[in-house]
Parts: sequence; C-alpha cells; structure tokens
Amino acid sequence: YSIQIRDNSGAQSSMTSPALNLSNATGAEIQFYFKAIGVEVGEDFWIQYKVGSGAYVTIGQLIRGTHFNNNQFYVVTLAKRCQ
Repeated sequence: YSIQIRDNSGAQSSMTSPALNLSNATGAEIQFYFKAIGVEVGEDFWIQYKVGSGAYVTIGQLIRGTHFNNNQFYVVTLAKRCQ
C-alpha cells in the first residue's frame, strides 16, 4: 500500500490494515518504508495497533530531527511480543 500522511493541523491522516487473526501468534512485526517531505523539526507520526474494541497502543513514534530527516528514504521494523 501507499499513503500520503499530512500533519494534524487540518484533517488527520491514517491507514489501517485488514483485520488480522493473531490469536495463536507469539508476536507481530511490521516493516514499512517512508520518505518525509516538508516535515518540520519536532513533528512526528505514530505506529499503533488495536486489539478488538480496546484502545490503540502506540508501538512506535518517529520524530523529525530525532529519528528521521526530510528527503531521505527510511525502512523501519517494529516488533511487538505477546505477553
């Protein structure tokens, strides 16, 4: 998939996957590629998951100037182990 994410000063952007049955999984891993353009220092985006009707859980937060800079491609892999 490919999406364009915009800052939250207007309409928020998001993307969700189809529902996944991970009931027998010991964990999950997500890998994605991105390139930021025009993101100001300190602006960020989150990677979250949700189980059933529960709240979203943030497993990643990427901040411009700390984790990435503009005009470069990045690959990010995040893992979450089941407890």
